[in-house]
Amino acid sequence: MAGDWIKFELSTFEKTEVYQVADLAGIDEDAAIGKLLRVWGWFDQQTENGNAPSVSKRLVDRLCGVNGFCDCMIKAGWMIEYSEGDLHFVALPNFDRHNGKTAKNRALTAKRVALHKVNATLTHCALPKEEKRILESKALVADDSATGSDDLFSGEPIPPEKPKTRAKPAVDYEEIMSAYNELCSGKGKLIGCDTMNAERKRLIDKAIELKIAGEKPFKEYGIDYWRAYFSICPNDTHWCGVNDRGWRADFTFVLKEKNIIAALEKNNG
Repeated sequence: MAGDWIKFELSTFEKTEVYQVADLAGIDEDAAIGKLLRVWGWFDQQTENGNAPSVSKRLVDRLCGVNGFCDCMIKAGWMIEYSEGDLHFVALPNFDRHNGKTAKNRALTAKRVALHKVNATLTHCALPKEEKRILESKALVADDSATGSDDLFSGEPIPPEKPKTRAKPAVDYEEIMSAYNELCSGKGKLIGCDTMNAERKRLIDKAIELKIAGEKPFKEYGIDYWRAYFSICPNDTHWCGVNDRGWRADFTFVLKEKNIIAALEKNNG
């Protein structure tokens, strides 16, 4: 149980899974969205991780008021069914992406980061006139010194300042691996990871320099962007073992540049 709200992406309205659920259930898309929200909200309030031994398909159908609605979600990849002996239960495969305390904290963090960037831009644009004048004066002096001109006050030439080398921030590989295990590994998800080796460090370093839409988000936003990326990886059911070989992706796989790009494009598409 994680509060009285859940995160809902506006892009959900246009997801193909919504149309698939609506067609299978014989209802319109708006009704399907409402019933999906009812299911997600119930799981958020009544379970810790989207999985509980008492959750059956019949219960989900009762929540929605539509017979077979749970089967429709299973066929669309938004619900998984598993068995324990003679009993059959269902669970949400990507619970951590939208529900639970972790997802909500992540959403609030992203909102704070965006607000901070907006505030920083407004502060820069609203610089007081006096401060602007001082900065312009400093820029003029720096320009004179770079061309070897005499100082306006002392008459002595000002040597150009040596550029300061900014220390490269350390990469917390263990924190990145921990975020992966938290958001990607588990039953019905990707393979967990307990070892950080040289190859994985190399792939992480390469991802940090990866340019996406003109910026380097892994470098600029650090662990927040890593968590956002890991949260969408289990959304690919093929990566989670839903394939003819039972193959599942692992930590090394999701760190590769081509797979990062493919996951982001699929999520945004």
